[in-house]
Amino acid sequence: SSNQIIYLTASVSDSEKGSNTSLFSAKLDGDSLVDLKQLYKASPDSEEQRHFGGSILLKNQHIYFTIGDRGNRDINPQDLNLDGGKIYRLNLDGSIPDDNPFFDMENTKKAIWSYGHRNPQGIVDGFNNDEIWIHEHGPRGGDEINKIIFNKNYGWPIASYGGKYDYKYGDPLTYKNNHKSLGFEEPIFSFVPSIGISEIIKIPNSFSEQFIDNFLISSLNGRSLYRVKFDENYTKLIFYEKIFIDRRVRDLKFHKKSKTILLAFEEYGEIGIISKK
Repeated sequence: SSNQIIYLTASVSDSEKGSNTSLFSAKLDGDSLVDLKQLYKASPDSEEQRHFGGSILLKNQHIYFTIGDRGNRDINPQDLNLDGGKIYRLNLDGSIPDDNPFFDMENTKKAIWSYGHRNPQGIVDGFNNDEIWIHEHGPRGGDEINKIIFNKNYGWPIASYGGKYDYKYGDPLTYKNNHKSLGFEEPIFSFVPSIGISEIIKIPNSFSEQFIDNFLISSLNGRSLYRVKFDENYTKLIFYEKIFIDRRVRDLKFHKKSKTILLAFEEYGEIGIISKK
């Protein structure tokens, strides 16, 4: 942007008991970052090495960002007084907007925008003034694409279309394969089996006549791209094509200047390019 301010997340420790996700702002000065400021730090620290979240979206003069459940499935996502398993909303300076849904509620984290999430890997702009979408990893299946609504509960760990892991013997929890009947928000789409969803982008209609109103989804364990299309109200999937590329795709971007799709391959540090014929 013109003010050279960037936002980033990192795993930060405030204790001797692990770490947690933190949001920062900094100014880009040539090839260096200066004026680093910590805007939010999830607490408490956790020794679990998974489900950090950490994706960021700037929209309407606010910062939306994600923090996963940090491996504390049974406690964090449904407790509004704990960080983890949530989508957050801040002002650009790191202050908390007074119209956040839980701002005036006691014993809550005031920055929370929605809750009941497992591990949101990405967050993208929606298709009206207030709408945002996320995608998140499910347990052994059940990767979700969700339309995020102010103050709503997305059900984790009570509801999921995924299953329990075999190594967790004696785990008493059984996930309910329905969200709406339990008062939770239903995902727009759920991948069963899991693809390890990593990013979703809307492909500009100018890119290809064959990709009109299409989205592209990248995956990790699926080692594929998925070309999809939603109905006109963006409430359900109506087209789905798997494109196997035999790479774990960590990130996916459309580069406007070159009109190409860029893919970040995880194993080898390579960049893939999809261009218009």
